[in-house]
Amino acid sequence: MNSTNRVIAVFVAFFIMGIIRQFVGVAVFPEQYKEQKSLKSMCEEIDAKCPMTVDKNTRVDSCTFINKKHLQFTYTLLNTIFDDIDHEEFELSTKKNLVKSFKTGKQQEFFRRNRITIEFVYADKDGITIANIVLEPEDYAY
Repeated sequence: MNSTNRVIAVFVAFFIMGIIRQFVGVAVFPEQYKEQKSLKSMCEEIDAKCPMTVDKNTRVDSCTFINKKHLQFTYTLLNTIFDDIDHEEFELSTKKNLVKSFKTGKQQEFFRRNRITIEFVYADKDGITIANIVLEPEDYAY
């Protein structure tokens, strides 16, 4: 993997963890949240804050509730052009980093415990999809 793809993949993985911690973690991890609100409500709360520029390279565009065990986050890599990235390497590296984070992260305990499928869609600055990464519960379970 070239250094640009590696940097982007690592950045995206860490960024996703930050978003989950910032917007999901605050809402999900208190015990009261689990009892009072559904995954759908949580996703709607996140989506209401979108689009949200996180930094000069990344924007969260949406959180979509697919069903009670599946949600999707959509991101735009603001300074990335579709043809300038090795999509296969980006997807493999990013998924590897996401799986590692979801297996071990305290912030992801909610997802592990509830066996949630999480889909991450990445688009370039023109809206062209670069990667669609799906984490199934089996991917990140202990």
